[in-house]
Formats: sequence, C-alpha cells, structure tokens
Amino acid sequence: MKISIKATEIRGKQVYTHIGKFVGTVTDLELDFAVGGASGLQVKLKKPVENKDIISIPFSWIKAIGDIILIKKPD
Repeated sequence: MKISIKATEIRGKQVYTHIGKFVGTVTDLELDFAVGGASGLQVKLKKPVENKDIISIPFSWIKAIGDIILIKKPD
C-alpha cells in the first residue's frame, strides 16, 4: 500500500516508541535518490545519546503516523 504525506505535515510531529516513551521530534525527511523517495526521518532526541542529538529513523521502523508517530518494537 502506497502512502502519500507532505514533508510539512510530518515536521514537528512527536515520535514515541511502541510502549509510549517519547523519543523526540521530527526535524526533516531523509531522501534516497537511488529509490526515488524518502527513506526515513531525522529526529531531534529528547536527550542526546552518545553525543548525538539528531538520529535517523528508517521508515521500516514506523508503525503508524497520525497526530504522533509510533515506531515498532525492535525485532
């Protein structure tokens, strides 16, 4: 199923884990020109991890996008 969403609709959304823990806020999309589209999200973390305050979250981790974004439980 193909889903279409504008970057302006996703920026600023809060990201939560599958158990409801706040991860951070979407700052931008990652583009992959090899596949011709977005490959993930750039997320500003609530608390820096290993001196990083922005991480990449691949779309394969995303469970749902609505008022917030939920990411899946790691396999």
